[in-house]
Amino acid sequence: MEDRPTIELRDLWNIIKIRIKIIIFITLGSVVITGIFSFYVIKPVYEAKTSIIIGPAPGKADNQDSNSSDIYLYQKLMKTYSAIASSQLIGSKTAEKLNNGVTKEQILQNINVSFEEDTQILNIKYQGRYPEEVRKTLNTLSECIIEEAKKVYPTDNIKVIDREELSSYLVRPNKNLNLSLSFFLGLMISFFVVILLEYLDNTIKSEKDIKKCVNASIIGTIPKDISLLRVDNTNPPIGEVFRIMRNNIQFSYQDKRVQTIAITSAEALDGKTTTAFNLAASFSERGKTVLIDCNLRNPKLHQIFGVSNSNGISNFVIDKDEILIKPTAVQNLSLITAGTKPYNPSQILISSAMKDLIGYLRGNYDYIICDTPQVMMLPDTQIISQYCDGCIMVASFRKTKKEALIEAKDMLIKVNTRIIGTVMNRVKVKDKGLYYLHKHEKRRFLKRP
Repeated sequence: MEDRPTIELRDLWNIIKIRIKIIIFITLGSVVITGIFSFYVIKPVYEAKTSIIIGPAPGKADNQDSNSSDIYLYQKLMKTYSAIASSQLIGSKTAEKLNNGVTKEQILQNINVSFEEDTQILNIKYQGRYPEEVRKTLNTLSECIIEEAKKVYPTDNIKVIDREELSSYLVRPNKNLNLSLSFFLGLMISFFVVILLEYLDNTIKSEKDIKKCVNASIIGTIPKDISLLRVDNTNPPIGEVFRIMRNNIQFSYQDKRVQTIAITSAEALDGKTTTAFNLAASFSERGKTVLIDCNLRNPKLHQIFGVSNSNGISNFVIDKDEILIKPTAVQNLSLITAGTKPYNPSQILISSAMKDLIGYLRGNYDYIICDTPQVMMLPDTQIISQYCDGCIMVASFRKTKKEALIEAKDMLIKVNTRIIGTVMNRVKVKDKGLYYLHKHEKRRFLKRP
């Protein structure tokens, strides 16, 4: 079964930082959409309310025979008055008095009648789209209710209280509430999306991922902002990152000298050419080093050094030209370019002339670094690795897929290639705690004069 990344609580903050743009986009998008609907799409609804108190007529209330039983009786009658207030008769009379096109069905649909428990107070609410219309309708409605209630119980005293609340107010949409809820809902959705993307993201995100895929030691981690060493008339200090890589390679195989190294990756654009150059420049501090551009299909090293690619490996093998080993501005570092783009790169690399070239270089140089194509879909790296003491695989942080890395490893193992180690490239400084190195090595090194 395919392994999927598990997300630990301690990694959540890093995930949020990496995908902060998604969180901001979804959250703000939710607020903006809600705002558009609340202010321009949803029709506003206004509400007016009033209260009616029902009791005995004044003459009856002054009678000494009136007692608490009368109050209790009126409290029981509140259900009757409530039914009268929301009856078809009241709706028809109100619509007739208003005579503004509002039907009794609309009035009865928008009216809400309730009474307070153990009181003689009847609460009436009415909702509509326009404040003035709502206020006027409620006034008329209250008058009709009082008229019909007095016809049923003529001795009762019914009057409107809380007249100050006849002014209408907006009940929906509640814009402030909607915006607040949309913000928190958008935030929750964005977190869910980020965690889902992280779960589905099957790229390399840690040294642990690389070890699990390749089963080889990690010889170096390259920060994102460190690219190439400067090529000019001086020999600048080599970045500590690449010194560490060089030392790890040499100390890991003290029983057997590692002289010829192939630099490759599972996929294209993982930074293998950058790593090959920087590592070659680092090895040049220890002895004569030659950097070979074995990527005959898409050579890059001649562009980095600003030299011609007209005479290189392909010309040496096909045209029998004398191999041109070009010196560079970096002390003890020489370059062999790929040469004219050939029709059959694999046949050139597997030729006896290529094997003889590597043999010649072994006798004349201390270290040989080969920049090769990606392993996937091409046999070139498998061929070149047969001439080398080992291979270094470069994986790009949050780009290289685990499946591709595993498949590339298996392809190299099939031809008995020794994988010296792996390099994790383009790691953000804060993700690896490399602030000190980043601070002193932040300048981009490889720029032509």
